Amino acid sequence: MKRILIATDGSDGARTAVDEGIALAYEVGADVVFVTVRHDTPLLGDEIYQRRLTTQLAHAREALDEAGSEAERYGVPCQTDILEGDPARCIAEAARFHGADLVVVGSRGHGGLMSAVLGSVSRQLLTESPVPVMVVRAPVPAGTAA
Repeated sequence: MKRILIATDGSDGARTAVDEGIALAYEVGADVVFVTVRHDTPLLGDEIYQRRLTTQLAHAREALDEAGSEAERYGVPCQTDILEGDPARCIAEAARFHGADLVVVGSRGHGGLMSAVLGSVSRQLLTESPVPVMVVRAPVPAGTAA
């Protein structure tokens, strides 16, 4: 395994995926590509669109900078990429483009009903990815129902 693509949005689930992906990359001597996906913004008017775009890009850069700093701490070479569009489709395309051997993505831990209603990036990615997908779930705090 030479390259691992890790998707992040800065959420707790994504941070867990970043940690697990970096640990795996360190163990096997792979480099990583961190990606985050900015959702398309419907036409809101130029001024509102620009503000929303600025906010989304700042959040994306923050998530990637945090992931990159963690990779640097472990000495794992990394690249970053901000994508725009459908998250699962963009992540799958990025895996192809970057020649990834594995995709690592977090899970928010929604049950079957919530995933059916809300959709699930990790679930959709399992069918669209050209390479294996490792779905990492954040640990459930003690005393919390799973």
